[in-house]
Amino acid sequence: MSQINDRFLKDPRLDDPTLFRSDVNQTQLSRFEYARVSASPQNLHIQFAILGTINLLVTLFTGTLIASILRSKKLRKQPFDLYLVFMAIPDFISGFSCMLTCLMSVRGKEYVGEAMCGYQSFYLVFGVVANTWMAAVITYQIHTLLRYSHARRRYFPPTTKQVFWHTAGVYAWAALWGGLSASQSDIFGMAFQSHAYGGFYCGPMEAKGNSWFFYLAFLNAMFFFPAIYAVGALAHIFWKGLMPQSGRRRTIALFLIRIMVLYFVIFMPTGISVLFGSFFYFKSDWAFYVPAAMTHLQGILQTILCYNTNPAIRQSIQKILICDWSGNGDIQPWSLSRTFRSKSQSQQSGLQEKSQQSGFQETTPDEIESEEKEDVLCVSHDEGVCSQALADVDEDCENPQQQLQQLDSGHGDVDGGDVEPGVLDRKGEVAIDFDNTIDDT
Repeated sequence: MSQINDRFLKDPRLDDPTLFRSDVNQTQLSRFEYARVSASPQNLHIQFAILGTINLLVTLFTGTLIASILRSKKLRKQPFDLYLVFMAIPDFISGFSCMLTCLMSVRGKEYVGEAMCGYQSFYLVFGVVANTWMAAVITYQIHTLLRYSHARRRYFPPTTKQVFWHTAGVYAWAALWGGLSASQSDIFGMAFQSHAYGGFYCGPMEAKGNSWFFYLAFLNAMFFFPAIYAVGALAHIFWKGLMPQSGRRRTIALFLIRIMVLYFVIFMPTGISVLFGSFFYFKSDWAFYVPAAMTHLQGILQTILCYNTNPAIRQSIQKILICDWSGNGDIQPWSLSRTFRSKSQSQQSGLQEKSQQSGFQETTPDEIESEEKEDVLCVSHDEGVCSQALADVDEDCENPQQQLQQLDSGHGDVDGGDVEPGVLDRKGEVAIDFDNTIDDT
């Protein structure tokens, strides 16, 4: 290697000369060199070309998904849609950066260089850590939502500010490990360094003397701890029967669970290959490549899944494809708010004055009719019954008489919680929209 590499790097990331699989004998290698053996130049040329094409598509798909949510005011107000944005951003960064890495390497039929290896170590580790921990955060919210719903407790979805704080924490954690992976630094006197797996992608690799840190600290902090938590939480949801039989909560939960399952299924083969790559010598040039290429498909498949299962995101993507950036005619996204209304226009006008004084914003009847996914519950003080709801009324009005008694006594609202000032009009018995609550009754 050059004198610069010898001066500033304790161990170069790329071997010089390259250890090609066809030129080495397994018996001549230590197990710490197994993962560093490169594919042949001909196979590297094919691998870089395929992976570059995949990452071009990843960039386009994830960029479209991010833009589709951000362009819609209704979508970006929903916390779980914001989580999807922040989960897609690392995919976009990794996809675009890896596309450049592959394009720079494909012509020479070898990895492009030492500096790029360091940068790739950063963006790949950052992307995996950010995505995995963000998936764990989303899983926690799903688990909490369904537990509260099952126990008939009110669930408060995270606010936009909370979503940003969650994301900031996850990104900072991911950047820490990405920086350590790219720096070729020593941690507790042990070398924590990156090398080229199979000659075509760079990442932290086990070295002699740092085995315990690599397996117990790095791999667990990067992937296995959040993955184990997510699998356990999802197993608890189905084991305890927390999933509702129908309704909006079931729709939202299933949509997010599919995304989480897709993520972990896509990333698990790469985790296994990295975990066992230092113990088993892979004789095929494609053993490290196929699992790594699969991880990049995650961004494409996630966008397709969102398009096929979320009507609001599908409509927004369609508008982007025809260059319509306005919010006119956007359908109502899945919401975690609960909306109530009265029967008479006079009650609505009285509620409007009261809601303006208390700082709440009223949802008009026309807006309610247009929101296909919003639940509507009418409580009549005179008749003592729940009126027909537009959606999910069966799970919200199981005991209307008990709900009415709670309202009459002034000790609770429809879910047994305290009545908030300005929410109920005692003359008209009208409740207005809560932007950030679900009443699980």
